[in-house]
Amino acid sequence: MTFVLPEEPLPEEPADQEDAARSPDTDVAMSDRTLARVHAEFHQGPLPSPEALRTYEDVLPGAAERIFALVERNLDLAERQLHVEERRQDQIHRETMTHVTANHRAEQQGQWMAFILACVILGVSFGLIATGAPVATIVGVAGMISALSGLVGGFVSTSLRNRWRRSDRAWDDASRLPEPPEPDD
Repeated sequence: MTFVLPEEPLPEEPADQEDAARSPDTDVAMSDRTLARVHAEFHQGPLPSPEALRTYEDVLPGAAERIFALVERNLDLAERQLHVEERRQDQIHRETMTHVTANHRAEQQGQWMAFILACVILGVSFGLIATGAPVATIVGVAGMISALSGLVGGFVSTSLRNRWRRSDRAWDDASRLPEPPEPDD
């Protein structure tokens, strides 16, 4: 890309050096004659432009080969770093999935244990009620109420916990929204 300033008409030059020395506008005449030429080149990439490579090679034989080797080493390093980062991200993903799976299994195991315990308590309670003794009937009814309330409480707390998680996510999403503009008074 080349930029050239437009030429302005130059004032007439004095005929000889004596006239130039006596002329009061000598400095002005010299500054009017100054032209500017701007040349700009843009190159983008890991290697210098071919002209720059030729210049380097002229100044220092073998420089172009050294530049190519340097760029190749830098590209290899960048590729290795990218590979390491991908492996690190994969490791993080595997660990996260392991934790999620373990938490899910623990929740399922807890639910099965609670279900079995409730069934045992209900069975014992029905057995106590079936005996017909007044104390056994009271203990049996209390056992049934506690087992059923434990089951209902477990389901309700899980439902509420999930609802809170969803509302927390909704609040997080809402906090990312831009603020509404204030009304002009």
